Amino acid sequence: MRRVLFSVGLLVLFTLSGCKRGDIPAHILARVDGKAITLEDFNREFRQMRLENEFSPGGHEALMEMKERFLEQMVEEALILEEARRLGMTVTDEELEAEVMETKSDYKGESLRDYLSSQGLSFETWKKRVKERILIEKTIQTGCHFDGTITTEEARAYYDAHREDYLLPERVRARQIVVASERNAKKILRELKAGKEFEELALENSLGPESAFGGDLGYFARGDMPGEFDVVFSMEKGEISKPVRSPYGYHIFKVEDKVRGRQLTFEEVADDVKRKIARIKSEQLYYQWLEELKKNAKIEINHRLLEYTE
Repeated sequence: MRRVLFSVGLLVLFTLSGCKRGDIPAHILARVDGKAITLEDFNREFRQMRLENEFSPGGHEALMEMKERFLEQMVEEALILEEARRLGMTVTDEELEAEVMETKSDYKGESLRDYLSSQGLSFETWKKRVKERILIEKTIQTGCHFDGTITTEEARAYYDAHREDYLLPERVRARQIVVASERNAKKILRELKAGKEFEELALENSLGPESAFGGDLGYFARGDMPGEFDVVFSMEKGEISKPVRSPYGYHIFKVEDKVRGRQLTFEEVADDVKRKIARIKSEQLYYQWLEELKKNAKIEINHRLLEYTE
């Protein structure tokens, strides 16, 4: 999946409803400790976000809500960049180049510069935004990263309170033959009943990409595949289904194996639980840290001007 190039995407969006407009010039949407976010700044960034994410709101109310949230994000970025300057945080040339090269590797068969140009963005402007994103991430890590120890007792208490999150669902390993017509599906089913091998018929007839592997779909749980595939969960091991219609054609399934669902033990998931708790604690620290930045900053918002943004 192509990474988002134009927005920072922080962990949370805090409300700025308590911030006052003050005496802001008509073309300025917000000021953060005197640093202005102009109407032009907002329109440019919001346009790029919509292009990158192909965002299309359902109506005026939804669009205005998105604009409010995006402006809040821009204010957050300004707050954190100001904190980065206060702390003397920097981004090295090596850090920036590594991020640029990683992004370039996502663009097989096309130039990153050409893609940016098609989005109305110069390479240098984009590179500046990448540098700001790295600086923001580094500042967040410095200000609110949890690096303490999660004890086994704390992890076990979390596991006991969230046991439903650690259920391993029932899984089935199945094969399929998918063809375009019901007539062809019934013909294949007759051949299967006559003793012909499922794998051989899948290789010869199936339209699915897994036909090269004898129709083997591997193991999957309910919800991993289209709803029509759920028929296999009511079948026995070795059983072959009747033709099942779906938007893709007519399927014949064979169940190769069934694995019952079970509760994962604490010992199996202890490391995952500890990582989850650490993420939760980091988010809590982020809320507190960002709220402290907000309290110590002078933030002015001209909400009415959002009506006149693009």
